[in-house]
Amino acid sequence: MTYRRAHHRAIDQLLTHFDADFLSANNILFGGGTRIALELHEFRESVDIDLFWPTERPDQPSRREALAPSYCQAEL
Repeated sequence: MTYRRAHHRAIDQLLTHFDADFLSANNILFGGGTRIALELHEFRESVDIDLFWPTERPDQPSRREALAPSYCQAEL
């Protein structure tokens, strides 16, 4: 999908660099206001990326591990 707002295009591009297999295996979801804004045709601007761990398990990675460069190959 092509977004009107440059910031939303940047978020979309960044999301494509996340390791989808890792996120799925660890039940980590993209959500929050940004997801809603993008799904509802940019009804408002949103400037962050919210990742959710819906369940807590002892074997889940920490936030630091989940956002490590090995799981996200984007150049920031």
